[in-house]
Amino acid sequence: MRTLFLVPTSSSSTSKLPDWLLSREYASVASTFVPAGGTFAALNPLVTRTEMTTFERKSYTRTINSKYGECDDAVKKTLHLMMISCEDSAPYGPSDNTANMFLSLLEKAFKVSQDPSCSTVTATIIITVYEAKQEDYPESEQEWNAYDGILLPGSFSSAYASEDWIEKLKSIIQTEIHVKQRKTMALCFGHQVFAHSFGGHDSSSGGLAIPCPASVQVGPSSFECSVGWIPPPEEASSMQTLSTLTPSVSYTLLATHGDMVHSLPLCATALGGTEKVPIQAAVYLTEEGKPYTYSFQGHPEYACDIGLETFSNILNSMIENDKLPRQVLDDARADAIREFKSVEGDSVHVMQIVGRNFGWI
Repeated sequence: MRTLFLVPTSSSSTSKLPDWLLSREYASVASTFVPAGGTFAALNPLVTRTEMTTFERKSYTRTINSKYGECDDAVKKTLHLMMISCEDSAPYGPSDNTANMFLSLLEKAFKVSQDPSCSTVTATIIITVYEAKQEDYPESEQEWNAYDGILLPGSFSSAYASEDWIEKLKSIIQTEIHVKQRKTMALCFGHQVFAHSFGGHDSSSGGLAIPCPASVQVGPSSFECSVGWIPPPEEASSMQTLSTLTPSVSYTLLATHGDMVHSLPLCATALGGTEKVPIQAAVYLTEEGKPYTYSFQGHPEYACDIGLETFSNILNSMIENDKLPRQVLDDARADAIREFKSVEGDSVHVMQIVGRNFGWI
């Protein structure tokens, strides 16, 4: 099992990350790179984002301090997720870009979820990266169990492509996530490959991903989504029960995709969709009806500055590769900028709901 560690600038090093990283000296979100054997040096005393690595393993950390009132009560929370990175090429990749988009999304979700009755809430979010294209996964059950959940993000590849790393990923989804019901959030390619791992031959075999019949989809994408998924899973025994608790609402997420989920396995339920992309969101359930995976075709992680920049750069790449007419892509960029505040709110709400149901937030 690989070992992760930080080396603070203080002479008294520690293996317990929260003890020093959660101190009140470090507030909000900072930014630094810490190579193996290196030291931690904050670029800004008010902000702290870190990267740690031992050889090829990297982790990215964000610390969030929220203060309410002046009393001394304090709550400390630590969330440690693994991210199965599926893209090493810009502009969506490499993994540091993808991880930092998720950190920004999780930070916003944490902040809107805090209980104001607590005077000080300090949250440390750690995302440790595994590289799917290198067939890089935890080497033991203990290593898998060290994480609170899994992020399965986007890729420029297709879930139905005959590539060794995709076949391995589909096997991992079945043997380590589905069978063991590990809490997972899957987005875009992750949404597609998760469904495709359940058969991937035709719609009768269960999950299936296909090219979008309506061509490449870009820009803000709105869909009606059942919000019966909001209550914690212990409050209901099945998705049918959940769906009767609240009406559907509309969400708008940014989209950049040429493929889509055509069908779902029996253990999954579609949460909403559009005419062009009927399955925009899905939930995968245990036999007891409790969610263990939420998947979305859109990109809630784009709801930050670097996310909007990544979205724009992907459109630039599509222009260079003649994926769509320039005017279509320019219109999508303008729509994303104009609707960003609304998209940001919906994206954070999606993350907040998933986080609450999984106990991440």
